[in-house]
Amino acid sequence: MSTIEHNKTTYPLAMDQAFAELLQRVFGDLLVVGFVNGRAALYFKRSGMDVDVFTVLKDEIVDNQEKFKTMWQQFVIGYRDIHLHYGFKPDNAFPGDFATVSQLEEMAQGRGFVSNHGKVWMPPMTDIACENDENDYRIFRSMVIIGRAIIGDAAYLDTIRLSALKTVLRYIYLQRGPLSIEQIIAEITSGPEKQGYGFDERYQPALTEFLTPWLEQAVAQLRHEGIAPEQLHQWEQHVLAKQWQAFHLMPFQDPWYVAERERLFAGVVAGSHYDKLTTTS
Repeated sequence: MSTIEHNKTTYPLAMDQAFAELLQRVFGDLLVVGFVNGRAALYFKRSGMDVDVFTVLKDEIVDNQEKFKTMWQQFVIGYRDIHLHYGFKPDNAFPGDFATVSQLEEMAQGRGFVSNHGKVWMPPMTDIACENDENDYRIFRSMVIIGRAIIGDAAYLDTIRLSALKTVLRYIYLQRGPLSIEQIIAEITSGPEKQGYGFDERYQPALTEFLTPWLEQAVAQLRHEGIAPEQLHQWEQHVLAKQWQAFHLMPFQDPWYVAERERLFAGVVAGSHYDKLTTTS
């Protein structure tokens, strides 16, 4: 039995359906795809763990922030209650992650990298409360790569996952040269989770099991597209030349969101990022 299949024997599969129904009920036609990420995407269940739920919405939500706030409130209440019902601890500071289709397209194109002496560079994701736009997109990339669709357009998630993986591979090839699949996985799981690509040894061996076929597909596509040094440097210069527009669908430090998180989670046993609630009053 594979690690993932073994994990399924203890993971509450009905919880996925509960989250799917919540997303459909709250976001309706605005929902593109909802997926689980983090270790729960690999069906891990550990003491004190929260379940990361990512919601991709149509771009039209950008023009109606007040509507999004109301939907966010409804989602968070359900998110909280589903966690408690199934014996997980909700993430009181980050109850779900949200992005638009355009944001994920930008992520797949290379948003999240910055310039370091004229070279493309990926800083660590050490401060999860940081509202630097590029930090958001580095986090989005790690979530998409491991995401497991529970409702909506799973094919879209697979397409954006491949694009995100190819972006990561181009960066690794620029830094290290072409590597084997085993070396690539070792690279993206080396060091603390938020120092690199969003993964660490806690995800193993299930991460290798999940990622290997996706990496094989991404590597094959890249070889067809070209990974000669001049082609990689052309991609690098294209990314560095991009001028991205700042945008937050859910500003973490916004006083309204801070107050609502505190209100909705009052008295609830904290999840993994509860301390971040105290960063802004």
